[in-house]
Amino acid sequence: MIFQTSAGREGSTAFGYLGEVSWLAVAPVVVMTAALFLPGGFHTSNVAYHVLCAVLIWFRRDRLRGLWGWNGRVAAWTFGVGLLSGVGALVAVHFVPPGVWERGAEFVPMRYFPLFAAASFFIHVPIEEIYWRGVVLGPERGSVAVNTAFFYLLHAAPMSVLFGARGWLLGLPAAAAGGAWAFVTRRTGSLWPALLAHFLVVGLLLASAKALLFPGGLNVN
Repeated sequence: MIFQTSAGREGSTAFGYLGEVSWLAVAPVVVMTAALFLPGGFHTSNVAYHVLCAVLIWFRRDRLRGLWGWNGRVAAWTFGVGLLSGVGALVAVHFVPPGVWERGAEFVPMRYFPLFAAASFFIHVPIEEIYWRGVVLGPERGSVAVNTAFFYLLHAAPMSVLFGARGWLLGLPAAAAGGAWAFVTRRTGSLWPALLAHFLVVGLLLASAKALLFPGGLNVN
């Protein structure tokens, strides 16, 4: 823990605990951004980030106890945040400049897109959501606001390296999604609403990327 204010010690506000900033929130941002400057760039950064999160999930797995509950209230929140996240993702897609999609295709050529999509869906989503809303936040610690801020930096800082100053704007949808997912995790005490909403968003983004970049289908030969 880097610091903790009296507000964080004494309780919460409407937007969560306003106290501790943990190294657990700082480390992934630093690692993912710094790794962009290593050989392999984008791919090295992604691997380093997910390995770091997976290792920390294992060593902090005790923080995940009690976060897998499911009941009618959790289901209602899942539907609500899923609907909001899905609509938000579809809206955000229309504001992404064509050049950003084209640059993305440079990192993930057409023949590797199915592999990238599978890794995004089955590795990225569970690791990222369990880490940020389970290990870093959890039901009784951390700040929703701080979680949101560092989740934004996690996306915006690397994108600023790849796309210049507009990367800070491109990271705003991630901040909105991260804030909603942190809020619903705090309200329900369960990871399911945020996790399932994250699956939905990534699925929609992958479908949009495929439609925009490879409208004629995927040639994997």
